[in-house]
Amino acid sequence: MAEDAQHRLASSMPEGMTLIRALGTSPLSEVFLVRDKDGLFCALKVMRASVAKDPSIVARWNREAETLTSLSHPNLVHCFGSCLVDGRPGLILEYISGGTMRELLEEEPVSWETACRFGIQISRALDYLHRNGAIHRDVKPHNILIHPHHGAVVADLGLVLRDED
Repeated sequence: MAEDAQHRLASSMPEGMTLIRALGTSPLSEVFLVRDKDGLFCALKVMRASVAKDPSIVARWNREAETLTSLSHPNLVHCFGSCLVDGRPGLILEYISGGTMRELLEEEPVSWETACRFGIQISRALDYLHRNGAIHRDVKPHNILIHPHHGAVVADLGLVLRDED
């Protein structure tokens, strides 16, 4: 991210939030580590300016926000709310420090016990989503975060499909 764009983003953070650093990017969003007014770390997912004017992408974004804020499960990333950052939609999410399953698998093989534990945790999160009328539709190692205490946590519900859809 260019220094000017990062400065503009830092100056338009939600009240009480401080930008720490970039965590990652996707074609639709950028994710940043931020600190809230109480000193707690959060992940701030901000829609890219290049797609923020597309009504179908904004609708999908809003569906993700609604789904995440209405559900709570230890193996599903928690959403604290939505906001606007530099005129773009943002989601304030639980920060999970362990990286992604993709990164973990690239570093070293995991034991069969760990693989089974992660599989059960992911299955429980997906079952919870299904019982609450949502289908993830984008489960992959990049969208599974590794929480130091809860293990595998399903994230990125950008392609979620709800019963009402």
